Amino acid sequence: RSSKLVAQLMPRGFEPKPSGLYSAIFAVRPLDKKRVNMSDMIINDVHDDRIVCGFMGHTIELPKDALQLGIKTASYFRRFEITPKYGDWVLKKRCKVSTTLQKLSDVKINYSYIQKSIDYRKTNLLVTKRLDLSSPGSTFIAFFSENEMVSPNTFYSVKCAPPHALVICLWINSVFGIIQFLNRRMETRGSYCDILKEDLIEFDVPSVKQLPDNLLKWYEENRETEFPTLAEQFTSKSPRRGLDRAMMLWMGWKESEVDTDLDALYVALHDELQLLKSAMKG
Repeated sequence: RSSKLVAQLMPRGFEPKPSGLYSAIFAVRPLDKKRVNMSDMIINDVHDDRIVCGFMGHTIELPKDALQLGIKTASYFRRFEITPKYGDWVLKKRCKVSTTLQKLSDVKINYSYIQKSIDYRKTNLLVTKRLDLSSPGSTFIAFFSENEMVSPNTFYSVKCAPPHALVICLWINSVFGIIQFLNRRMETRGSYCDILKEDLIEFDVPSVKQLPDNLLKWYEENRETEFPTLAEQFTSKSPRRGLDRAMMLWMGWKESEVDTDLDALYVALHDELQLLKSAMKG
């Protein structure tokens, strides 16, 4: 495939038009106090047919048939798989509280624009565009969902079939993806990193559409695992070690050399993230 065609298959998430739109339509999962402090609409309770949210001092109920699964920000998502029970929600069409939301937020909500943006960008694989690699809120670079999801413009919506989306998600979150992310990143300040679409297109990723058995087993065992921060993952006891070992064997590493080489990679990645963290403080 040409680079131009590939670029069309990974659009950025939709833009906040007008300014403040995200605040009025993203219901955020309260995974951490810092995440709550950055958002206005917070999920308080979930029922079969609706979710109950706090919004600017008010309680509102959003019907699930008006919502789309999504991620507002990657911060404090400790799992790489996004599900209806572990994700944010986006209000994609009018409902009973639409007028109230618009009045409280003082934002003109164009649901036609939102629905059109979602239809074009919904995907099973999201790759973050901007990430503070050493932040306590940073855990993963890519996120997978069996359900289609949507995001703001801080992610790329990578369009591919769910089985391939899972392969790429695990690959990008493995040491192979992290090393490419570090090598191709565009420095902004300190440990903040931006990945341009031109760089993401050039990422080496597996063309295989299905996981081998050892990686599939790791996925099934860890899809609901709460991982430590990215900066804390490169240790011998990290749950990610099984992922990286399986990836290395898949890539053709001799089993007798995997652990020694992986230990060396972990030391190098740990040191690199510590340097980035120091740069941020400086």
